[in-house]
Amino acid sequence: METVDIEYIKNHGMSYLQYRDLIDKLLADNKTTGLDQSEKNLNYAKLNQQRMHRLEKTIVLDESFTAIFHKIDRAIEVLVITEGWCGDSAQICPWFNALENESNGKIKSYYLLRDEHPEIMDRFLTNGNRAIPKFVFFDPKTGEVLALSGPRPTAIQDWFLDTKAKFQDLTKDEIGLQLHQFYTKDKGHEILSDFKNILNTIYFPSTASHSVL
Repeated sequence: METVDIEYIKNHGMSYLQYRDLIDKLLADNKTTGLDQSEKNLNYAKLNQQRMHRLEKTIVLDESFTAIFHKIDRAIEVLVITEGWCGDSAQICPWFNALENESNGKIKSYYLLRDEHPEIMDRFLTNGNRAIPKFVFFDPKTGEVLALSGPRPTAIQDWFLDTKAKFQDLTKDEIGLQLHQFYTKDKGHEILSDFKNILNTIYFPSTASHSVL
């Protein structure tokens, strides 16, 4: 059984608001999270700050999530591994925060920075890579890992890998631009679809449409 160290996560983890406050404070000093303090990463972090701020003001969840949380009779907790310079994190974490807020205490998250906790990150690699964001859903009593998500929603990750394979002449920035256009046009649909499938898999395995684990 895969487990996480609950005490370590709770002692070192931040809430979403603390994570956002850290990003803002670092950017005020012309810094970002992580080991790479290059101008390029700093510019990514500034752009992500704008993305998160915009999403936080506009996100509205549909009533289906309210119905799910009314049926849930136990809480779960979630480790979120991220960094302020990560564009996918900026697109996904505000949606997950909205989901947590809607849960009426049924979901509690702990944010850890990838570069500060490599021993944690390396337990949840994606194809051998330290890809983020990574969401680790776990039982708050036993630490048992219940589900994993990230670094992108399934449909967006499939598109991303297919695009990289088909258009190998595209630069990283060109692919990134198309990726963020995908997120913008999708308006959170694929993000919420993946999280909804995870919740159904955890709480209602007999009725879940499919597993994203």
